[in-house]
Amino acid sequence: MTFTKQGIIHIPPATTRRQKALFWLAGILLCAITGYGTFKLEILNQEDNFQAQTNLIYDELTRRYSTLEAVLTALAGFHQASDHVSDVQFSTFAQELLSAYPYIRSAISLYKLDNTDRKQFETEKHELGYFQFQISESTQDNRLAPASERPEYLAINVIEPLQPNMGSLLGYDVLQDKALQQAINQATQTGKGVASSFTRLLQRNGGILIFKAVYQGRYAPGSTQDRINMFNGAIAIEVGADSLLGKLVPAPLNLNIDLRQDNQSSNDRFEYSLYEQEQGELSSTLLPTLVSTRSLDLYGQETVLSVTKRINIGDINFYWTAIAIAGSLLMYIGSISSWRHRKIDQQYAQELEGYAARAAFSEENTDPIMRIDREGLILYSNDPGSRILDEWDAHVGGHAPERIKYFARDVLNQKQYQELEVSADSTHFTLRFIPGSTRNYVNIYGRDDTVQKQAEIDLREAKQAAETANKTKSRFLATISHEVRTPMNGILGMLELLNSTELTERQAKFTETAVRSGKILLSLINDILDFSKMESSKLKLDLSSFDLHDIIEDVLQIVTEPARIKRLHLVTSIPNNKFLLIGDKQRLRQILINLVGNAVKFTEYGEVIIRVIVLGDSADKLKFKIEVEDTGIGIKSDALSHIFDAFTQEDDSTTRRFGGTGLGLAIVKQLTTLMDGVIDVQSTPDKGSVFSITLNMDKQSLETNDAIRESSNLYISAHSQHMNHPRVLLAEDNQINQEVAQAMLESLGCEVTVVNDGVLALQALKNNHFDLVLMDCQMPGMDGLETTRQVRMQQAEYAHIPIIALTANVQKTIRDECNKAGMNDYLSKPFTQADIREIISRWSPSS
Repeated sequence: MTFTKQGIIHIPPATTRRQKALFWLAGILLCAITGYGTFKLEILNQEDNFQAQTNLIYDELTRRYSTLEAVLTALAGFHQASDHVSDVQFSTFAQELLSAYPYIRSAISLYKLDNTDRKQFETEKHELGYFQFQISESTQDNRLAPASERPEYLAINVIEPLQPNMGSLLGYDVLQDKALQQAINQATQTGKGVASSFTRLLQRNGGILIFKAVYQGRYAPGSTQDRINMFNGAIAIEVGADSLLGKLVPAPLNLNIDLRQDNQSSNDRFEYSLYEQEQGELSSTLLPTLVSTRSLDLYGQETVLSVTKRINIGDINFYWTAIAIAGSLLMYIGSISSWRHRKIDQQYAQELEGYAARAAFSEENTDPIMRIDREGLILYSNDPGSRILDEWDAHVGGHAPERIKYFARDVLNQKQYQELEVSADSTHFTLRFIPGSTRNYVNIYGRDDTVQKQAEIDLREAKQAAETANKTKSRFLATISHEVRTPMNGILGMLELLNSTELTERQAKFTETAVRSGKILLSLINDILDFSKMESSKLKLDLSSFDLHDIIEDVLQIVTEPARIKRLHLVTSIPNNKFLLIGDKQRLRQILINLVGNAVKFTEYGEVIIRVIVLGDSADKLKFKIEVEDTGIGIKSDALSHIFDAFTQEDDSTTRRFGGTGLGLAIVKQLTTLMDGVIDVQSTPDKGSVFSITLNMDKQSLETNDAIRESSNLYISAHSQHMNHPRVLLAEDNQINQEVAQAMLESLGCEVTVVNDGVLALQALKNNHFDLVLMDCQMPGMDGLETTRQVRMQQAEYAHIPIIALTANVQKTIRDECNKAGMNDYLSKPFTQADIREIISRWSPSS
């Protein structure tokens, strides 16, 4: 613009002072109006930019929400697809997932355990190298301490990645935190991911934990009660403000993003600033602060997303100030500048929208991405998405199938993302429908799950095969046990009867050797069955009252003869005080028989010492150690680490020289652990070994002691009474076992009637009077259990006759079945004449 000299200096002479004042006043007013209008337009422009920025943030945050569920589902599915997932397997799988989703801080595995399993779980962790591991809880001063006894714990088992300051959290019981417990309970009952309230458990700056329950078995439970009953643990992921809210837009903006739960105070919330105002930067109270607030559902937690932008003086273009000073002549320049500035801002807003579109719908993405509006119109699809559209017989610009349209509309109405599984050309996809910011369309993000689905099928088939194999093994062991014990009864019984006849010294020696070999074979069979039960976690403790002195005396009687043959000294060092305890005396006897028996077996000369050392004695508990020391061959140091493994001895020469299956110490280790005890070994080659077990058992109360004395008196009284030739009915289908039992009974003065099956047993009971029935459980036709049930339903004259079960099946379930059928007692094969004598003494009437 040019000005003439005349235009600058020419002033109409007719202009009065008042006119000039009005002119300048009008010019100033015009400049003020123009400047104010420009200012308002600038503020509106800032609001438009701000709205575009918040839309981008909301869309990106929504997408991140959807991927959190994907990670949770993958981790939970990984756990549920396998009977056992080790810590290393979980960490490896979690590392791969976290590398793909950097805004997830941590993945956590939580292990459910009962109070009875606590010590064993802590011990297993210590053996894995976590020496400071313990089930812990928070104190009032926010310190970690051993957790108090509760029926159930949900302990942190693995944290990936494990930061240096997180090691103490391993074993932390999250159920004692009410806020976390509420989220876990909701996740358990719904089977969905549920977010906790704000917590500073893992990070000092705080975050949230999103939980997903893990259930027993492969199939997901169908009802709330089933979910509660089948709850087996949980998976959690942790996100924080810096991870979840960071890098939501590509460039620094003076935005403050605040994500907080409605029930949280202002001090405990997600808050992340993309731009910090420099100290000394000018601002004005006249300039507005822009705020955008939206509600989100963060996995069950009502969450408010607040985006705030404080407009500073530097954000406003002040061309209008120059216009006000220059007057009406510069108004045009100011208008052009404002228009240009507005144009630049519009371009910047378009660039932001273009960035969002490119981030969400990049053609370079290998996963399907589509957009469908509320009416089912397909607005967009990338190339991978075209495969799915072909399957739907649809295209961009056309309409999706009715079911897809209604599914998308439901997502928009509920304002929450949902998933749908589809297949195309033998490829399996999981589609996530996420509502757009305007609620008029859904963005669809697909994921190829073909490999994962096939892996789930393979895992399912492998699990079924393993379960079938395990059931087959159990049936085989039960069958082989019965089939071996039945002839063993005949062998050992006949040998015992033979040994009671007049034999030469050489014949007696042969007979004793055969009996000893048979008992060794029977012991090997028992070891295999016990190990099988332990391996399948079916072995349970049978608690009763006992005297530790009696247990040790029984063990010494068993090993006395082998020790005498080898000229070994058996030495005991036991305090004189009474050890009246409550525990599984049979299993404790089995432990000591194995340890003392091994000491005798592997010692050629010298002595075997059994010591009892009291470590702690209270009113109701006794902590003690039993040591078995020998002067035998010892164990090499490199063999000590696996001496308790199954089927393991020091080397092959040991097996050839001393025999055995290598199961004895494995069973001892398992039984000691089952009793919440600790086993240890110290050994020096060619000098000997010391095996020790440390146990903590309940002591008998005074009432229990009185009951034991009364029972003992009754038992002695029953034995002191005279048997008057009791009449015994023997129901047994095996001819050899018939002969064995009949001979043993007759040698005790019994009158014996033998029948082959249950039908004949019922007939014999109708026609004759018997004082006692020995009933084989497995007979052709009507077996012993059914025969007993028939007897108990008959007339009162013989409905209450004592019936003793004879069976080669040593599993605990058969004992329960015998009791339910109405049998009075139980005698397992092979049995000895002493066993028969005890049964007859216990149940036959006295003279």
